[in-house]
Amino acid sequence: MECVLIERDPMVSSLVRQFVTSVAGMEISAEYRDLPNIADSALESAEIVLLEHPATLDIMELLRRMHSIAPSCSVVLLSESRRADDAIRAFESGAFDLLLRPFSFERLRDALENVVAYRRFMATVPAEVSQSAVDDLRGIRSASAPSSALPMNIVRQTMDLILDALEQGESMTAEEVAASAGLSRPTAWRYLEHLCRSGQVMSSHGYRPKGRPVRRYSLLHR
Repeated sequence: MECVLIERDPMVSSLVRQFVTSVAGMEISAEYRDLPNIADSALESAEIVLLEHPATLDIMELLRRMHSIAPSCSVVLLSESRRADDAIRAFESGAFDLLLRPFSFERLRDALENVVAYRRFMATVPAEVSQSAVDDLRGIRSASAPSSALPMNIVRQTMDLILDALEQGESMTAEEVAASAGLSRPTAWRYLEHLCRSGQVMSSHGYRPKGRPVRRYSLLHR
């Protein structure tokens, strides 16, 4: 999936580019040093925008301008601000995710993979939806089922990719699940371990051809 990067600092831009291209299936299609005043083809067709948020800029105005140029994109903010008001306004104004600088590769990778999972789910939503579909679209469970609430670092759409992958075989390694779901191995492993703890997946130990132990996962129920 293609990402557009908007970042003033060339050194930060270079680091973010390295991070993004290290995630399977991700690439930077265009880079800007500032948010353009007018739309161009790269931004109009962008699916993911990594957008710098300087602490001196109003975050709501920044996102308003961004969505006026690329209304259908998923915006991941790279923010210098640690003000609680800015974080709240970011999500109220339509940011998909917010990363506080300096951020780790793992945190950016999770953000990108969650966007991919969300956009894949969006592509399957029918013209008319049920309440459960709306709840899934928002990444939450129905309020009538509080016992099934997910931890903060587990996203419904990404978990569904893991479960779909497990349905394809009797037992799979984390590497095999990651390849099938289009995710990184660490992300697949984290979700598989969560599914084991929640009783949806069972793990067992096997051995590779040369005798090395390997952990395998199989689906119990969905």
